[in-house]
Amino acid sequence: MKEKLINGYEVGKLLANLHKISRDINESFDSYKVASEYLDRFGSLDGELADFVFNPIYFPPEDYDYSFSGKTPFLPD
Repeated sequence: MKEKLINGYEVGKLLANLHKISRDINESFDSYKVASEYLDRFGSLDGELADFVFNPIYFPPEDYDYSFSGKTPFLPD
């Protein structure tokens, strides 16, 4: 199976880490507590990895105003 990379980071590894954290702290995968714990353990994410993987899970466009950032959030079809 081919790795899916964004900025040299394997997307599957990011998702696996998030899933492990959600089990470790007994929170749902999309809980802000999982996002916070990920950032505590691994540091910040930036660029496309944040824009296309992390942010849509933890900061969904229907719940957050992205107009201040100058970016258009990724929206699935």
